[in-house]
Amino acid sequence: MARKGQLSLEQYGATMPVVGEAVQKPPFYYRNMEMMFVIYRTDEDAAAAMLPDALELDEPALVTIIVAYYGASTFGPYHEAMLSIRARLNGEVVSYYPALFTDNEAPLIGGREIWGFAKKLAKIELRHESEVMMGLVERPTGKRLLTATMRNVTPVTREDFQLTPSISLKMIPCATDAKRPALAQLIRSELELVPHVGVERARGYLDRPWLGSLRFSVGNRPLVPLAGEGSRRLLFRAFRCGTRAWHNRQRPVVDSLRSASWVQRTRSDRSRVVVA
Repeated sequence: MARKGQLSLEQYGATMPVVGEAVQKPPFYYRNMEMMFVIYRTDEDAAAAMLPDALELDEPALVTIIVAYYGASTFGPYHEAMLSIRARLNGEVVSYYPALFTDNEAPLIGGREIWGFAKKLAKIELRHESEVMMGLVERPTGKRLLTATMRNVTPVTREDFQLTPSISLKMIPCATDAKRPALAQLIRSELELVPHVGVERARGYLDRPWLGSLRFSVGNRPLVPLAGEGSRRLLFRAFRCGTRAWHNRQRPVVDSLRSASWVQRTRSDRSRVVVA
């Protein structure tokens, strides 16, 4: 008699492969985060074309690009670049993330498999020369997708720097020729980002967020959506700070969306950047 497999659903790992997970479950921890934010208006039709039909575009159409460096984390040090569109979900203002890039395999796997963030590998840098901060994204190496150069102008208080909840679309294709995916979920996650005043100032970190003047250009538009001729009225923000720890907790609860019966929404609990 053939021996039946012993691996049950309850024994699966947090990510693939289920018998030797590539990334464990959250929480994940971060230290010494540094970020640059670029915010600009774009064409409403172009932005709406990238939103799932369960979301509504929040007008005027705003796009935010973030270039970040995490000096130490559960995944080790790495860079990340993210593009989001400001939208509304059931009347609430949210940020939908259709495109992300990283230079580390582990957060790419965790981002895609756990939350459905559509991350790709790229070469990403966050440079500092004198008073200038520069964010660079290339994919492949040598093919420039994004160049953003920022100079600090005006400090911003913690209260003036607020993040909206994040929305990602987790989609798993069907292995057959079926038109609909095997799984499609809108996942809502919320984190509170708290700049840590005065941390490691001797190492070059600033003690608060800054608004600044910035030069911004893109290369390959298909890989950096919404940055073509339709973009107008650039609004620039940069955020530099030192943090002691980022403690990210998630507890998903699934419920259905009214506007698309095949789509489900996974709502995570409030996540907080914990600063010692």
